[in-house]
Amino acid sequence: MDIPSMSSKLTRVIIVLLLLAAVCEGFAISQLYTSNVNYSTEMSALQAQLSGPRGSLYPMTVVDDLNRTVTITHEPQRIVSLEPSDTQIVFTIGQGEKVVGATSWDHWPTLLTNSIASDEVATVGGVLSSSISVETVIGLNPDLVLAGSLNEEGQIIQQLTSAGIPVLVLAPQTMGMIYNDVLLVGKVVNAYKNATSVVNDMRIVVNYVSAKVKDAQRLSVFYEVWNNPLMTAAPTSFIGQLITLAGGSNLFSNATGQYPTVNPEAVVSLNPQIIITTNEFNMTAEQVAKQPGFQITDAAQAKRVFVLSDPDLIQQPSPRLVEGLLFLAKLIHPDLFNNTTITILNDFNGQFNDTSLSQFS
Repeated sequence: MDIPSMSSKLTRVIIVLLLLAAVCEGFAISQLYTSNVNYSTEMSALQAQLSGPRGSLYPMTVVDDLNRTVTITHEPQRIVSLEPSDTQIVFTIGQGEKVVGATSWDHWPTLLTNSIASDEVATVGGVLSSSISVETVIGLNPDLVLAGSLNEEGQIIQQLTSAGIPVLVLAPQTMGMIYNDVLLVGKVVNAYKNATSVVNDMRIVVNYVSAKVKDAQRLSVFYEVWNNPLMTAAPTSFIGQLITLAGGSNLFSNATGQYPTVNPEAVVSLNPQIIITTNEFNMTAEQVAKQPGFQITDAAQAKRVFVLSDPDLIQQPSPRLVEGLLFLAKLIHPDLFNNTTITILNDFNGQFNDTSLSQFS
């Protein structure tokens, strides 16, 4: 075979291979470029979503505790609260400066009471629908009204909604619902990160108490919600759940409903080891213990009848319930919680105190 001819053929083959390699490389580079462009586009879109304007979350549609669909058109800046527990949630998640109206029953935190005293925050009435001034609420020009369980049956929600004001009803019946309500308010007012932190802090305290009382003796507890007629907290209520979490055993463990009426004779026959009531009835612990039949109970005999000086800690469904839990745990198991600090929220601004929380880590 002619060598020059062979060399020429070999050269052509090499050239073809080089061309094929170039085409393949070009295709690969093109694909890589396209992939990078797509990746870059996706990242840019994600960053724009995360760093977009504060109003980008709105309009927002949520469902409240009455299963009502509520649309929030923009980030609320003026909030009127018709329930103290709702007010407390707003302050605890760091949005208290947005509250422009509250009830005459709002006594916490101090930042709020100072604002009410100086007329920076208006009083719109009591907690019952019949005592709330709809005209005052509307006159405050709120872009969000938070209502509570005591506002459910009145016409106030309908009146405010008809006036074009979004009303979010919080009516939690369990600890789980309280967590969800904190997150719901946080989402609506664009403070979801703060709300998540608050719920996490609440869970830290709950888990700490639960672990402490896990192997402790469970004393029977009668919790008096009201005295005429005599009412207690069923295990399914958030107060009932607090009793269980604190290491107690609900005297009326089989009670149905949230806050059933009970017979005084039944209380005596079940013989509670601890009786807890509130100062709303203007009775001392000694007077409670001397009620007909109560004096023969183990609770009275052991001087374990307690009158709560601040029932809001236990009876208002807000983040403050974890302080109520600690208070109950200290009453039921003083030996286990002797050195525990109960005040873990800042009484001035309503937010969790990191130093006080450190005792649970």
